[in-house]
Amino acid sequence: MGVYHLSLLSSKGVGTIRFLIQRGKMTYEKIFHLKFNEDLPTHELRRLYPKEQKKISRVALLDLPITLLRELVKREKELRKLISLKKWLWGKENLKKKKEVR
Repeated sequence: MGVYHLSLLSSKGVGTIRFLIQRGKMTYEKIFHLKFNEDLPTHELRRLYPKEQKKISRVALLDLPITLLRELVKREKELRKLISLKKWLWGKENLKKKKEVR
């Protein structure tokens, strides 16, 4: 495992993002953190992790409301997976925020 610093342009401006890379694949949690907490754009995630295209695409769709997901995603199995992933990841994020407020 190594710590890497990545300088790039995000929605918050130019900055350095610090993240951990483990051997093997990126997890949904790490991709979610980079996308939504560090404001790393989807195209940058795809460039940095070309083997994780499917996970990155799924995480990018999590920003959409469930009603819109139902219209866009036609395969029922994929839709269930996205809704489950959305509830799980956003739920974990909300728990972290609640603990920080205390």
